[in-house]
Amino acid sequence: RKDPELNLPTRPLYWGKYVAHDNNRDNIGQTLALSRAITSTYLEYHPTVFHDHHESASHLYTSTGRGPYNAWLDPIVINEWNRLAYKEVQDMTALGVPGVYTHDFYDGWGANYMMWVAHMRNSVGRFYETQGAGDASTRIISTNVERQWHRPSTPLEEVVWGIRNNVNLQQSAVLIAMHEVAQNGEEFLRNFYTKSQRSVAKAYNEGPAAYVLPADDPRPGQQARLLQMMADHAFEVHRTEDEITIGDTTFPEGSYVIRMDQPYSRGADMLLDKQYYNPNDPRPYDDVGWTVGPLLNTIVVRVEDTDVLDTDMRLVSSIALAGGVEGGRGDTYLINYNADANLARFRFAHADLNIAAAESPFESEDRTFNAGTFVLNAADHPGVDLDALLDEAGRTFGFTAYRTRSALTVDVHPVRTPRLAVVHTWTNTQDEGWLRFGLDEYGIPFDYLSVHDIRDTPDLRGRYDVIVMGQTRGDALSIVRGLTGDEPIPWQASQVTPNIGRQDSTPDMRGGLGLEGVLNLKAFAEAGGVLVTMARASQLPVHFGLADGVRIRETPGMWARGGVFSTRVTDAASPITYGYDDLGVAFNTSPVFAIGGGGGGFGGFGGGGNQAARGQPGSTTERRTGRGGIDEEDIVQGRARNLGQERVEAFREEHGDDEDSGGGFGGAGPSTDHIRVVMRFADRVEDLLISGGLENGQPLVDAPAAVDVPLGDGHVVMFSFNPFWRGHTHGSYALLFNTLMHHDALDVSSEETLTEEDPPEAPNPN
Repeated sequence: RKDPELNLPTRPLYWGKYVAHDNNRDNIGQTLALSRAITSTYLEYHPTVFHDHHESASHLYTSTGRGPYNAWLDPIVINEWNRLAYKEVQDMTALGVPGVYTHDFYDGWGANYMMWVAHMRNSVGRFYETQGAGDASTRIISTNVERQWHRPSTPLEEVVWGIRNNVNLQQSAVLIAMHEVAQNGEEFLRNFYTKSQRSVAKAYNEGPAAYVLPADDPRPGQQARLLQMMADHAFEVHRTEDEITIGDTTFPEGSYVIRMDQPYSRGADMLLDKQYYNPNDPRPYDDVGWTVGPLLNTIVVRVEDTDVLDTDMRLVSSIALAGGVEGGRGDTYLINYNADANLARFRFAHADLNIAAAESPFESEDRTFNAGTFVLNAADHPGVDLDALLDEAGRTFGFTAYRTRSALTVDVHPVRTPRLAVVHTWTNTQDEGWLRFGLDEYGIPFDYLSVHDIRDTPDLRGRYDVIVMGQTRGDALSIVRGLTGDEPIPWQASQVTPNIGRQDSTPDMRGGLGLEGVLNLKAFAEAGGVLVTMARASQLPVHFGLADGVRIRETPGMWARGGVFSTRVTDAASPITYGYDDLGVAFNTSPVFAIGGGGGGFGGFGGGGNQAARGQPGSTTERRTGRGGIDEEDIVQGRARNLGQERVEAFREEHGDDEDSGGGFGGAGPSTDHIRVVMRFADRVEDLLISGGLENGQPLVDAPAAVDVPLGDGHVVMFSFNPFWRGHTHGSYALLFNTLMHHDALDVSSEETLTEEDPPEAPNPN
């Protein structure tokens, strides 16, 4: 170390500009420049094997995973994982290297890791976890790992370790793997070719035939964003030349088709299909559900009928947005609002335009327009060719502005861009980095403040209209307390650390929001500001009384790891929900809100796995982990779905129905009238889960998903889910964008506004 006396944090606060180690969780969204570079490099060289290097295990883990394995992989690749890993373990152990092992540590389920750039495209993806080098200094490390069946050679109890040991260990192992692949190159290439052939045959074997995105999707911008995601992955996208009818469903001309008879069909299928994770299976390493159609608020239809592949369609070379100005004469322009995030991009890109929003649905010249529809009048823009401006903007942002001469009778309010601040802690910036990226992607400017800035600024309202706290780690008290220690912990540029402090800097990271910061946020809202919190950050306003009447349920028996869950709009008059109806959201265990009643408090951080009973309604415990929704069947990859069935039917016809079963082993609270619950989770446990896993989900049934709590002259808006998660939840972005654009009009009300108290909680089934 250049300066042994320097007191630095034990791990970097920022890795890159945005999301720290979630740079290894972006393979689905392809959001980061790093991810796009990795994918483009793969597509240029098409490596047979793609290898990641990481550090956290002791001393070297080489990946096979221990299951459950991703249900869309060709089984061949799983055997290739094992072959290479056991070769490395064998040879490294023979060389006398202790602590080299495989099998455990990771599951092999999630598609969001960087190495899945290979798995989606018929190559072999793998990784190491090596003894961490920490700050790269040489030191004595100790372990207490016990011997297990998959780990007969345990790491040393104590050893002198430094960065050179880390590099040597990984380099030695990867040379063994490279030699194995080189010596058996013909076999690995033959496997690659076979997997690619089977991917092309997938549409006619295991299916499905295709996924169709209808041309009449009410959110064309969201659809275009999903299609761009497919294109970023180099998945082939086609477009129909005519209207087509498949079964009972008719798709308009110009609908998009993701065919499953293409070389990278497995990658497209694993992103568009539903996931099913059984809590009785081993504990997952990360998220268990990620179906991108619902998460982008886009209609995606899974088609089994191979007739769709015979319809006239053309390969799409690029994804283009359509739009412009339509209609006859008139000086008023109407842009239907459909919760398309691009409309927020348009509004912030043209902050000088005078735009109003309709407060309820209406009709004009035989067209129906949603609440939130943008209304612009030429008279409000003297000297501006509004027609030309909107025509160009429509093509850029993908909307149609309709001219009208009809007088509007609907109530409207101005759509103003706010002064926005995004808050981070000094303990972790990884999760809120996805919020910052989303705001940057859609051109929404903001100031980036630390909890210390909030603590030290009594007059926040004089500077900001909206303050947003994205997903945080820990609970409300940890946000207030922050880092502790006896000596200052700097995060700033110095001669030794010249590149630190670019996003934010401080001479001392210790301390958190403090009670002063809580009081400053309270004063901010009372003076007319809007405080927005997401997921676990929502514990802060609940715990410290900034959201009277809202509590967080204890849910010790509920298993709801990161997946896609169903929500619905319950207050369509709230500007927060303009353009929305049902929505799939990214939810992970907690918090689960409740309105009114006693016994609030915390908890809700989920029960463990391996304890769920089979057969509970809405649960994913009826079968083992695999593909599909709760009422769907799993599909084995790489073979025809009806393989062997013809002989079974012939045997049954000849011998009757006798079959061999196959054997095997078997209180009172504050008033809630002021609270607006604008979204709730599904009102039946069977309808809660879209993709992922769930057990004992009753506490989530009809639970508030998004609430708006007035506080003084302002508002506290809380989401129990995370609208901005890993660059693939664009469908929920507009919930925040709506809050921003209508920050000074959240009091717009309706008959549905008043919120009834939630019913008492049912007894814990466990």
